[in-house]
Amino acid sequence: SYIVLLGAHARGLAGYWRTPGLLRTAEGRSAVGLPDDERFVGLLHLGRRRQEKEPPERPPVEQTTTYLD
Repeated sequence: SYIVLLGAHARGLAGYWRTPGLLRTAEGRSAVGLPDDERFVGLLHLGRRRQEKEPPERPPVEQTTTYLD
């Protein structure tokens, strides 16, 4: 799933992973035709971005702390 989200991003798409509780209920499983012997994990939502969002500012590398074992 993560690689799909990375690939979508590289192609200009927005996306996110979601696990709706409704699809864990008998009614939700029936609505999407999910058999009892299959397990629902999550949905990947992909689409065009609604807005451009700049990445957050990163501190200069000199201000970064690395912890070693």
